[in-house]
Amino acid sequence: MRSLENKGFSLVELIIVIAIMAALVGILAPQYVRYLARTEKTRDCATINTLLDICETIALDPDTTWESGSSNAIEFTVAETGITYEPSAGATMMAQHVLDANAYIIAGDWGPFTITAVRDGNGRVVFDIADADKTLLGEYSPALAKRLQ
Repeated sequence: MRSLENKGFSLVELIIVIAIMAALVGILAPQYVRYLARTEKTRDCATINTLLDICETIALDPDTTWESGSSNAIEFTVAETGITYEPSAGATMMAQHVLDANAYIIAGDWGPFTITAVRDGNGRVVFDIADADKTLLGEYSPALAKRLQ
């Protein structure tokens, strides 16, 4: 029996508590890493969705003209390094609208995504993306995948 003067923890009790904590960290750490990866991909989908909104805004704006080559399209690629546009008229139009200069893909295990925005005869913007990329984006944002054809 312990004496009342000795109120501390024994070494065995401390080791047991540390072992339990280590087991909990071992179980929870992989879940946390998966959570972070999913969060990054969700943010990437939001970035792409914002770019699609900007293209639609440009098409509706009567003060801008959508002249970007004979196909009347803007092709933009969202990658880890940022956004690039083809042709350069697309960059001019995008620059006329508010666009976060820090828009880029943060999840390193997917992308880059190349999206083509085409203005049809009715003034509506239609987006095109590779089927494999659409499938990847659809896993994290079905609404975004639905906007892409």
